[in-house]
Amino acid sequence: YDDNFVEFAATCDELLQPLMRITGAEDIVGRAWFHPRYKAGEIGHDTILPGHAIPVSMVKGFDDKHIRSDDIDLGVHSLDASSIATAIDAVQWTPHATINLLKRFQLNADKDVEAASTVKKPNSMNVHNAVRLIRDGVTK
Repeated sequence: YDDNFVEFAATCDELLQPLMRITGAEDIVGRAWFHPRYKAGEIGHDTILPGHAIPVSMVKGFDDKHIRSDDIDLGVHSLDASSIATAIDAVQWTPHATINLLKRFQLNADKDVEAASTVKKPNSMNVHNAVRLIRDGVTK
């Protein structure tokens, strides 16, 4: 699977994800797909899908005040769709095709951080990671 992201994503989306749903495992285990050639655009990913990176549209909707995290200016003042797409993909890059299974409490911890924030930013940790990659030049 390391050389074929489309085939890996299809296996995850068409086999593993439905299996999680029908067995009730979604209530117990979260999941994330990682791949050395992760590229959401190759599979037409433009919505929130279990296991996948957040869509470009979700990050693009954040204005400058949302790009800041707890008074830390990430130094990014405009986000173009191409840089966002590359950064979001880069967050999912690993040396090998990987399925990360997460205990529900791990996913709830992210939601707790977001709930405690004074500025509501859904999936803020994922957006924060993407913006840092843009700032650090990963998308150039």
